Amino acid sequence: MGVRVDRKKFSDSINLNNMKNEAVIQKLKELGWDTVMEVTVTIALERWALVESTRYEGEWEGNGFVTNAQTNWKIAELEAPMSGEDVIFLLNEYELGELSSDCFGEIYLVHAEDGNMDCMDTEWESPLSEEDEEKLNDSGEDVFSLSTKEEFDWDFEVGSVRRLSIRVGNEEIDIEL
Repeated sequence: MGVRVDRKKFSDSINLNNMKNEAVIQKLKELGWDTVMEVTVTIALERWALVESTRYEGEWEGNGFVTNAQTNWKIAELEAPMSGEDVIFLLNEYELGELSSDCFGEIYLVHAEDGNMDCMDTEWESPLSEEDEEKLNDSGEDVFSLSTKEEFDWDFEVGSVRRLSIRVGNEEIDIEL
């Protein structure tokens, strides 16, 4: 299996589609990436695989509240900053189809489209009266427009990863299922 240069992504991109992890690990070592401290791993997920859990805090009419929501994203890409040594460890331990969000330390959302949000619950410091609930509903405001994101987490399950891109500088290796 050869290595092909894919000029669509980066000027010096390397695409290793459908290669087994040991071949990718060997290529990373040949490039000297196993000793690099700053490697960016981009994680492209299958449709609807990313679940964002968010905690919002806010206030309405002097009454504080906390609400939790989950958003399922149709399209999503995440990034995980890693060292070359960590990437090698990850590829030694897991096949692409075995990866989940638990396999990564820090992950950051890079791109997401078409999310479906579900408000899980809203806890008020003081319970709203029926009159207050009606007033809030009539105002056209909602708890999300009155609040700020305080905590959030991104989760994806085993079998959700469709592509990993391992990037150092302007070179990139793609691993796809």
